[in-house]
Amino acid sequence: CAKPLGCELAISVFRESGLVGVKQRELWRQGVERLCDETPSSTRNLREPSEYTLLQITYCSEWISLCLALTGRTCIWTGEQSYCPPQALGLSEVVEKEFPLKMIREALGRGVFRPGGDGRIWSAHALYFDYLAAHGFCRFIPSTHWHSLLLGANRTAVFPQRTGIATWLAARNVGFLKELLGIQPELLLASVDAMEAIGSDKVCEALLDRVESLSWQQRHCDAIDKNLVRLKGGNTPAILNRVLSDMTASSTVAETAGRIAVACEYCELSDILATRVLNLSIDHRDR
Repeated sequence: CAKPLGCELAISVFRESGLVGVKQRELWRQGVERLCDETPSSTRNLREPSEYTLLQITYCSEWISLCLALTGRTCIWTGEQSYCPPQALGLSEVVEKEFPLKMIREALGRGVFRPGGDGRIWSAHALYFDYLAAHGFCRFIPSTHWHSLLLGANRTAVFPQRTGIATWLAARNVGFLKELLGIQPELLLASVDAMEAIGSDKVCEALLDRVESLSWQQRHCDAIDKNLVRLKGGNTPAILNRVLSDMTASSTVAETAGRIAVACEYCELSDILATRVLNLSIDHRDR
């Protein structure tokens, strides 16, 4: 966890319900709201009561994160505007009628942001940033404009710096979820809610269809490796059986299918894996 509060929240929810029936997005909503309720002091007490509600502060934090995501800046500059670093966004650039300067300053002092000590304020963690920016997309940008802001001109991949945002949006919007399934199914592995909504077997099939277009580093990145177990269920065993039984399947597809089978602990596929390893008609490097 980026902060002890994240661990505390997960533990408290686990004590209440064992995490049974708790959606990933609901757990995150509770956690981010608690962070937005944190104050700069160690006692979490403001010198004066805030004139803004928690909801206003949360929406303001979403707005700030969205502004940073769309401009490509990495932090907010709270000093004199004329000294604003090129990688920062000045306070005056994020002020809106709905979000006046005083509210912006107060939101920046809450737990989802962290001061740099030199006039710059950063997001407390990349995961918080992606979550808030995604909610900013939903709240402030019509879905008809998401594609131009998230995907390249040919719409075959999400901009690398916005993949986390896209994953959260897929969990909230069925249309975007289906589109992401068709172009970058591996991004859905990071979202439990998206996987439940679309089905693990559909993601498995889409990933196997796409895997040859990925580099070795992309196929073996942590985001994929640690989440392959989420493909367990549904018609996934039958899909893997079909791929592993096809001795003409490419080594890349077969290797990925084997990794999924191991991650999901499909012991019933062990004979097929052994048969493939012992098949001398397949190049030894592929076996």
